[in-house]
Amino acid sequence: MQIVKIRFGRYLLFAGIMLLFVSCATFVILLNSRSAVAADNKYIDLPFDHPSYQMCRNMISLGAVTPRAGQTFAPFEKITAEEWNYALQKIGDHLGRVIPQSARFVSDDEISGRSMLLRLHSFVDDTCGQLSLNRLDHTRISAFFLLEHCLLAYIND
Repeated sequence: MQIVKIRFGRYLLFAGIMLLFVSCATFVILLNSRSAVAADNKYIDLPFDHPSYQMCRNMISLGAVTPRAGQTFAPFEKITAEEWNYALQKIGDHLGRVIPQSARFVSDDEISGRSMLLRLHSFVDDTCGQLSLNRLDHTRISAFFLLEHCLLAYIND
């Protein structure tokens, strides 16, 4: 009877050690895979699961979205004419088309939600006209969403 108790205790100890080892190994593997995925994100203020990131994923994958100082996405800061023109250039290169000069901005003072929509609407059909002007403003997130919605989604269909 005592031999059975000793064997049972050894088996129980062995099973506990194996469970602990497997749990630690799984934790290390999952921890490393999470950091490998996060390393692809070049924006320190915007995780992959953030709505702004998901909304502009095509723009980000094209490289049309450039990080601000300190590798930040800064979705609610005003977009500059340089950023807008750069995004248009990248989209044009991706699509193999020349984006007309009329869609570009010369100065930051010209930029507003309405002016961005009108610039795109001049060479894209009514898909842009369905957007509500109440939701558009001069922020980077509005601009990148507008570019993705009006250019990439329309032309890729």
